[in-house]
Amino acid sequence: MLNRFLLLVCLFFASAAAAQDLSGSWRGPLVTPGGTLTLVLHLTPEASGGYTAAVDSPDQGVRGLGATATATGDTLTVTVGAVGARYVATASGDTMTGTFSQGGGSFPLTLTRGDAPEAAVVDPSATLAPLVGEWNGVLGGALPLVLTLSPGTSPDTLLATLDSPSQEAFGIPTAGAWIESGRLQVSIPVISGGYTAEIRGDSLVGTWDQGFAQPLTLTRASGDRSEVRAPNRPQTPVGPFPYREESLSVVSTPEVTLAGTLTIPEGSGPFRAVVLVSGSGPQDRDETILGHKAFALWADRLAREGVATYRYDDRGTAESTGEWDRATIADFSADTAAAVRALIAREDIASVGVMGHSEGGYVAPRVASLVPETEFVVLLAGPGVHGRDVYVEQQRIIAESQGTPSEVASLYADVVRTLIEPFTRADDATPLADRRARGEAAARARLAEAPEATRLALLQGQDPTATFTALLDFVSTPGIGSFLAFDPAEDLRALRVPALAVFGGKDMQVPPSQSAGPMEQALAASQSPTHAVVTFAGVNHLFQPSETGRVEEYGRIETTIDDEVLGFVTRWISGLDA
Repeated sequence: MLNRFLLLVCLFFASAAAAQDLSGSWRGPLVTPGGTLTLVLHLTPEASGGYTAAVDSPDQGVRGLGATATATGDTLTVTVGAVGARYVATASGDTMTGTFSQGGGSFPLTLTRGDAPEAAVVDPSATLAPLVGEWNGVLGGALPLVLTLSPGTSPDTLLATLDSPSQEAFGIPTAGAWIESGRLQVSIPVISGGYTAEIRGDSLVGTWDQGFAQPLTLTRASGDRSEVRAPNRPQTPVGPFPYREESLSVVSTPEVTLAGTLTIPEGSGPFRAVVLVSGSGPQDRDETILGHKAFALWADRLAREGVATYRYDDRGTAESTGEWDRATIADFSADTAAAVRALIAREDIASVGVMGHSEGGYVAPRVASLVPETEFVVLLAGPGVHGRDVYVEQQRIIAESQGTPSEVASLYADVVRTLIEPFTRADDATPLADRRARGEAAARARLAEAPEATRLALLQGQDPTATFTALLDFVSTPGIGSFLAFDPAEDLRALRVPALAVFGGKDMQVPPSQSAGPMEQALAASQSPTHAVVTFAGVNHLFQPSETGRVEEYGRIETTIDDEVLGFVTRWISGLDA
């Protein structure tokens, strides 16, 4: 049960070389504080003198993950872009010695040349060949997916790509498809996802896993993609529009240029404007989630009421440059501040406020300090407490919503808290490996002191090591680490502008029972000339009308944002002059 709740983030691969002939397969153990993985690097010589590289992680069931290999003198550098991993090594004879880096951690890795026997596979080509083609299905009752399988470079694998039409994501790369224990396996490390299925004629019946498991059945496509219908999203704006839109790029740093859309109302202006800031994860300018385009809807509603908006792709996402996976809340705040300054400089813009959703609610008050000209802030499901506390409470509430007894859910949350505690102080310069070890030791101690019946109900006979390792990998990344160490209280108390905080009564990600009170206290202690904290009953974290508030419900709900919430926030912004 313990690993059922945790967001598993893949830990992967590497590669290596030198000026000598490095072609062939290289294999070795990657030893980390969380355990040992066997990695296999395949190097195939190219006519140009370089190498084509691929990586296997047999322990994780991953084969043929694409990589780039560059040999310079005695040094080989292998980059596995899909998982943000890098291996730099030198070779001597049949031994390659170097360093594997991923997610802020670096570990020694020695590979030796030579093939090792793989587990026997019974006539895989006979099972795989009939699967070539397109397979369609709908995840969670709302998200259409298309899996395309084509012949691989060896008889026991297939090439695979994934399309998510409603998210306008096509050709998502995978680590390939293969048969294991009679089931089709597809690994998609770029989105930390995977699919395992039984083959039943023209149907694949299995499980999609991307943080939590969901059933997914795919059927062989007839060739007509119209059978993969996008979910109904009646609020998505459709032209012609009574306003105009223009592309606007904003330079945040020499490495980061934000690509976005400026929506300008009818009339000559100048107009009040709002910069929209998305929540956690790499979000496009519309904050597209399961076909819902919340920011496009906010831009439409505000423009119709005379308010301009600027929405942009997160750094390193879609058309924006930079690296998302290394960014912190400070980086995202700098990006938003650059956008605010760019709008202030325009003659058709009179004033600029900031509206942040979820983690964007941490960003908005900070931007008001970075750019004193900011006129107001709106926090949509913005946390009012420390990031560590938000994350831990999420785990407890979600566990209980899945039917876990309250005492077991509370123990699970306590274990998570002790495990991540070493990562929750922004000023902690302790080496990463030491913090990981300290967190795991504390988590094991918490389990040991728990009542036996509760501990057994949580573990259900499983060794928690793999789960601890996955969660520690997750929290060791810069973005998650900065969230877990972030306390919004100082930024909220420093506000000198009007502020509105809005919560959803059924929100399980930023529950108002935890955040609304501290938010009110912090704003009351600020110099904000006017503020309001409002909770709308019956809506979830995305402000959809919701029965349960559970994440699995987001895609099944056709409404993008409850109209009462849209109207209230829009009127508050429009009425600031009153």
